[in-house]
Amino acid sequence: SYITLGEVFAIMSSLCQTLEYGGSAAAVARSWGEKFVDWVREGHEDGNDIPQWLNSFLDPGYGINPMGGIIAVVCTLVLLCGIQESKMATNVVSSTKILLILFMIVGGFVLASGVVPENDENNPRPASFLNWNPFVPPEFGPVGIVQGSSILFFAFLGYDCICNLSGEAKNPVKDVPRAVLLTLLVDGLVYMMAALSLTAMLPYKQISTISGFPRAFGANGWIWAEKLSGVSCTACLFHELLQLVFLQTKPIFVHDYVQFEM
Repeated sequence: SYITLGEVFAIMSSLCQTLEYGGSAAAVARSWGEKFVDWVREGHEDGNDIPQWLNSFLDPGYGINPMGGIIAVVCTLVLLCGIQESKMATNVVSSTKILLILFMIVGGFVLASGVVPENDENNPRPASFLNWNPFVPPEFGPVGIVQGSSILFFAFLGYDCICNLSGEAKNPVKDVPRAVLLTLLVDGLVYMMAALSLTAMLPYKQISTISGFPRAFGANGWIWAEKLSGVSCTACLFHELLQLVFLQTKPIFVHDYVQFEM
């Protein structure tokens, strides 16, 4: 922006990007908090078995999400520990996240294929490739596909993080475009496979909007997989939030550095 449009547009761009990362981090933190509360309340739908003080803290009402704020503070503290420590935490969470995502995708297809015998013949599993029929539900149609794609594009925010950190690349002219294209390709493939796996495990109308994969595994009798995928969802969101909090500092630093130099 600075080279092609000038200083004013560069400042506006950096401020918009800072706002973008801040809003995205808040949304991810809130989603993590909702999943955490859902995990705590698992098996206690009526809430009577949970202490009143804990129930009031987790859900005080008025749209307040305390766990979202807590996880944002935790991510900030991890980053304050130093770049080496935060890098190690990111690598560990990233590796764990990839393995767990692959497990959820493969597990969904295994359940839908019927390879694993039924635990209860009188209560068959809902997982089946027949759940894909109709592949495009008539109440959505092509317009619904476009709207869903536009919403999902929010999850592809990571590819512009690569551009944001292009100054750290050894050969940015070659490496950054390749990284962006590979990120879009891999992310798109993983999202499509995950969507196919999830909709094969449960009819789309029964999928939980908060904990999709964990509840789908639970509905199919794989309680251990429900617990494991719950850990996966929280790990994914923690990693994403960690990156967003870290990336907010980059445009702020560059903006202030340029102003100081001038």
